[in-house]
Amino acid sequence: RGMISRRRVRGPAGSILRCFGSQAPQSGQPNGKWKPNPPRPKVSPFRYDDAAVDMDSDRPLRVHNFPDFIEKWSVRMFYNCGIAITAGAAASIAYLSVSPVFAAPVALYWYIGYRDMRTTSPIRRNFPVIGNIRFLCETIRPEIQQYFIEKDSDGRPFTRLERQIVYRRAKRLSENEPFGTKYNVYETGYEWTAHSMFPTFVPEEHRRHLIGSSQC
Repeated sequence: RGMISRRRVRGPAGSILRCFGSQAPQSGQPNGKWKPNPPRPKVSPFRYDDAAVDMDSDRPLRVHNFPDFIEKWSVRMFYNCGIAITAGAAASIAYLSVSPVFAAPVALYWYIGYRDMRTTSPIRRNFPVIGNIRFLCETIRPEIQQYFIEKDSDGRPFTRLERQIVYRRAKRLSENEPFGTKYNVYETGYEWTAHSMFPTFVPEEHRRHLIGSSQC
């Protein structure tokens, strides 16, 4: 890998070179001088957020951000952060004349962490306090999907456009929208009714079909 071949030198000259840790001059070099290749950086072929990974330390060559902080969260970090914020709250109350109500979030932090470490959920037990963010996001996932991600034509069994027609008709409003449609008319399987240049005559008795009986 980018290393030049070495010539083995026998005799006293080879002993002197090996003694001083040098190498023999390579054939083809001008003036018989050997030039070592520049050291190649040990970089992993894998990339992490477009940053090279140092093979010596096996750590990404970049500053850690908030997602890394969540990934490295543990019970030990929970205790360390708890002690830090408890000391900060106590110092603020004692020396800065802050209201004791300021200690309520600290007490809530310890209570949630103590409860999470004794639950059966592995996420809460391994990531006290912060693990609850996952369940919070899972709770509001349908609302996020409906209001921010889902398109007007993606809903099942009825799309949002179809529901809007029902809502507007229930309020006795017009459900018609001018200037075309929001559907992809070039999509495979799209159905529509084309106008006929020479319409066929349909008798009056065939224009309407009654469904049900007189008891409906």
